[in-house]
Amino acid sequence: MYQKKQNRLKTIKGQISNLGTELRNKAEVFIGEQINNRISAFFSNNLEVNPHAFDWTISEPSGMASQYLIELINYMRTTFSLLSGLPDLAVATSGCKTACNHSVFNLLELLMKVDDVNFITTGAISQFNMDLIHMESFLSSDIVVKLLKPEGFHGAVDMPIVKEVLEEVHQTIDLFLEWDWTTYMDEYGKASATFNRVNPMTALKLLEKITDDKKTDSAGGNSSVFAGLSLNKKDKKTRQKEQIIRQLKELVQDWSKMHG
Repeated sequence: MYQKKQNRLKTIKGQISNLGTELRNKAEVFIGEQINNRISAFFSNNLEVNPHAFDWTISEPSGMASQYLIELINYMRTTFSLLSGLPDLAVATSGCKTACNHSVFNLLELLMKVDDVNFITTGAISQFNMDLIHMESFLSSDIVVKLLKPEGFHGAVDMPIVKEVLEEVHQTIDLFLEWDWTTYMDEYGKASATFNRVNPMTALKLLEKITDDKKTDSAGGNSSVFAGLSLNKKDKKTRQKEQIIRQLKELVQDWSKMHG
């Protein structure tokens, strides 16, 4: 009789444990979806959804993070503080991981999807770099370290996916800031290449949008890659840009054939 009671208690405890796991999984999915939807809104180009959308036409960087990123970081910090108060730390950690992954993927997507942008200035590229630095700083902040510590990560920048995405964003931005296309083309395809994570399609889309000296930003300024150059140097720069675009198109075609 005693053994039967023990077995019955063991069965009930197992059922309760399974129920707890199921509820936890549902909580993680629900929280993750809610956070991701809110994060996506901060990166939207729809001014009705996001009145502080990233401006690709600014003449000069502001010297601080863009308003959309400031608001995003404030939202994530507040959300993580709330998550840290949950009785189940596993749910909090899962929510933090989901948010960090989603935020960096959105940052990369913002860089990749510029089809609807009229033109891009080097001022905007520099501003994007500033936003990236601020984003990385937050991903290494105390609240993120605290929530991810149970899984052995010292901040989100230690997470493999986040690390890879940030490297791709960094290298892409660095390529345009340094304008080192010779290195990119000469080393393309090599694992040890300086810009080995730069997607040629992303580079092509950005380069095609980079403004020439005849285009100005919304404030009437000029921040093109050709600004301040003499006429002969501008012509040389224009020809170089056209040549790079042709080379990038060839790389994209080769990539499409390999993965088609």
